[in-house]
Amino acid sequence: MVKLTVRDEDIVFPVRVQARSSRSGIAGELDGALKIRLAAAPVEGEANEELIRVIAKLFEIPRAQVALVA
Repeated sequence: MVKLTVRDEDIVFPVRVQARSSRSGIAGELDGALKIRLAAAPVEGEANEELIRVIAKLFEIPRAQVALVA
């Protein structure tokens, strides 16, 4: 199960990312974190931008409401 933390009006959860996958999408849960596969390479912020896009689409929210904490 993915571990969720609520801070003020924010929801924070751990994510495990696998970059350079054949396609982007949710791959399940791994050790309490949401596992996401990304087609983007982990260079020049491409994977981070793709991760924001995937999470925004998953929760049906604008990309501006998604932030990477660490």
